[in-house]
Amino acid sequence: MSSSEACARCGRLEFVASRATTTAKPSANASCALARRAEIIVYSAHEAGFLGEVLGTGWREEAARPDVLVVETRGADGASFWQAGGHGRLRPDATVDVTDSTGAGDRFCAGLLAARISGAGAAAAVRSGMAAAAALLRERAGCFEEGCG
Repeated sequence: MSSSEACARCGRLEFVASRATTTAKPSANASCALARRAEIIVYSAHEAGFLGEVLGTGWREEAARPDVLVVETRGADGASFWQAGGHGRLRPDATVDVTDSTGAGDRFCAGLLAARISGAGAAAAVRSGMAAAAALLRERAGCFEEGCG
């Protein structure tokens, strides 16, 4: 059994694919089915238009049930999140000079997921994801302490 099959079976953490890798669009039914099953949906602000086309307007508010966290990452501008009818926006405490952001989104997701698995609420989990991404970017810039970069 593949890791994605195992994840689908346990029903804990799934992501909605944000972009098709080919010119073919995923079916709206399949995308909606994934969104309904997910507990956490993370996407970047650059992908918001695509998701709106596929899932329809108002999809974030519909998806953000009490057991579902929806997060839109915004790079240096932080992240927005929706859960159970609520909405929040977090901005980083400090900026980091970025020359290569490769992997920052993955690191964000890792920090977010680790925090959620540990029982963190929505805002704390998003902060954890932001901190994890910032740490990667600081390391890449040769800055190993908060406040430099």
